[in-house]
Amino acid sequence: MDYDNQNQGNGPLHYQFEQTAPPRNGMTTAASVLGLATIVTCVLLTVYIPFVTGSLAILFALLSKGSDKRMSPSALSGITSAVVGLVMNVILIISVITLLSELKSSAKAQLLGNYGKMISAFLMMDFGCAFLLYLAGDLLSSPTLVNQILYYVVELLVYLLLGVFMLGQTKLYMNFITGRPAVLGDLFSGFRSRSELGIKIMLCYIGIILACLIPFFISLAAYAAFMSVYLLPLISLLFIGGSAAACILLLSFSQCYYIALDFPNYSFKQICAMSRRVMKGQRARLFYLYISFVPLMLLSVLSFGLGLLWIYPYMQCTLTHFYFDLMDYHTRQYA
Repeated sequence: MDYDNQNQGNGPLHYQFEQTAPPRNGMTTAASVLGLATIVTCVLLTVYIPFVTGSLAILFALLSKGSDKRMSPSALSGITSAVVGLVMNVILIISVITLLSELKSSAKAQLLGNYGKMISAFLMMDFGCAFLLYLAGDLLSSPTLVNQILYYVVELLVYLLLGVFMLGQTKLYMNFITGRPAVLGDLFSGFRSRSELGIKIMLCYIGIILACLIPFFISLAAYAAFMSVYLLPLISLLFIGGSAAACILLLSFSQCYYIALDFPNYSFKQICAMSRRVMKGQRARLFYLYISFVPLMLLSVLSFGLGLLWIYPYMQCTLTHFYFDLMDYHTRQYA
């Protein structure tokens, strides 16, 4: 054979692979597009979208290198745009947080000398519900299907109980902010009237989270079935996208408990519609307000959670001030 004749007496045959141009790398294009999108979405004041597009742009730019030591110019421009957009977004967040400092200052001033009452309400509501979940987990610790189903049922019931408590907690803080008598008994006012409203609002919040994460759960099930590493980027993307969508929707409906008490004749649909209306153009402002509490939350971790006893009332008091400021702004706009 020609093959044998060509190789006779020449030792091992060493194959020479022809060097071909590498295939077009779609990740460099994605990094470049997402980098520009980070700057654009930051300028449009979308707040949370730049964090998603920016992180993905950096990720794709790094992965696009492959075995090369240097990054391609397109990927480098993408990662540069992403970093610039993220820095701009952080500066914008800090600026808005500074503007929101008036609300936080008012909350701190009112809470001086009144932390005891608010801490007691926090312990009774949040730690009470947490204890019920811990007790259910301990009693249903056996890893059987029935126990798992029962635990999820108990968890749902505890969250619905929390929804009724939230109605009472909101009344407590609204009375406190407006100078009306605020007593611990307000915490249980949701059980005395319109408890179904507190349950509906909590079900609305839970439904939003689950609906936005359905694609993520489906991708997790697919990964469990096929155990393919190629599904991991899709799982990450669906989780980030679902979380961002849930965040946007939850911000839109964030004022439901306040509106339910401020407008006691409103139905559940009217409350949801009004929350969406007054939060139009204000979601970023509220998101920044939540972000401003992150450093304090990190400090509470260092104190093994004890700091939450003071941070939680401070945060709830500030959010109540935000509601009254929001309604005052809405009244001025449409008067």
